[in-house]
Amino acid sequence: MNKKTMKALAVLGWLMLPMAASAAEVVPHYMNFQAVLRDDSGNLIPDGTIDLALKILDQDGKEIYSEVQPGVQVVRSSINVMVGEGVSPGSEPSVPTGGLPLTALDPASGDKKLQVQFGSNQPSDPMALGSVPYAVYAEKALGLDVSIKAADIPPIFVTQDELTAAINTEATARQAADTNLQNQINTANTNITTLQGQMTTANTNITNLQNQMSTANSNITNLQTTVSNHESRITTLENKPLPDISTLPGQVTEGQVPYFMRPFAFGTATYSSGSNTWSGPLAGAYNVSNASGSLSAVTITFQNQAPNTNYVVIATHNNANGNIDHPLFVSNKHTTDFAINIADSASAVSNIDFVVFGNF
Repeated sequence: MNKKTMKALAVLGWLMLPMAASAAEVVPHYMNFQAVLRDDSGNLIPDGTIDLALKILDQDGKEIYSEVQPGVQVVRSSINVMVGEGVSPGSEPSVPTGGLPLTALDPASGDKKLQVQFGSNQPSDPMALGSVPYAVYAEKALGLDVSIKAADIPPIFVTQDELTAAINTEATARQAADTNLQNQINTANTNITTLQGQMTTANTNITNLQNQMSTANSNITNLQTTVSNHESRITTLENKPLPDISTLPGQVTEGQVPYFMRPFAFGTATYSSGSNTWSGPLAGAYNVSNASGSLSAVTITFQNQAPNTNYVVIATHNNANGNIDHPLFVSNKHTTDFAINIADSASAVSNIDFVVFGNF
């Protein structure tokens, strides 16, 4: 801190009050000093402790008294010390000064000045103690005058009201700063709560998506199983040999089914020996809705009507000994159904496999 700044602070921040040790003394031993400390940039000194050096100089700048006060407490950038309560500089162990000597405040020997230094800063410019003789303050302190009026205090000194106002101003500024910081903390907490809510919603959405993906995977697995079953059925049909229909009565007599014909319907009709009838629906059937009839004939009904009757029916049957010994022939072909007749009825017939090929 430069000397010019320190001097300005001292003018604003120091207060002198006489302190009497007893009524028999004519001069007090201590002098109260209060100040608000700022650095060279005008910033308030932070709270903590400082080492304070105080000197009283005569009108020629000669030192007539000095002391040091280590570890002075700084509260709200302000100090409050009693000049005279320090120790002699350089004394080991520390030796108290015993208070201010009478010569230090004797107005008869000229004006006195106070010089202050704290920490490693430069000492302040000497500050005049005032032009009013110190005897006035001594008499007031001894009770010869019961009051000290504001007019009696030189302009160089700061009143208690002025110091209190400065401290209150600083306290107000700090309170405003604390309030602003608390508002920022509240805003941050609100933002954190909002983000936590968004994260919860996002986690819920992720869980829903995972459930949907699980359902979709299950559906895919089911579809794959269905496709596999259809492929197995198609393979079974493809592996079944086509019979020579030239040996079937009333049917095509020239070799196998023409290549340009395609399957239109197929299935297996099962005979019920208990009721002597053929019945459906047919297991593994395609485009067939029903099978009905007696042992000697069975009528197959299409699920989807054929465009015409230009179709060929291939039918086989099994009996108890596994031989195909009961000839079959097709009659009564319609767009909606057809009949399969057994040449010689036999109860040994258990089921009939048939495939319908059409040129459409």
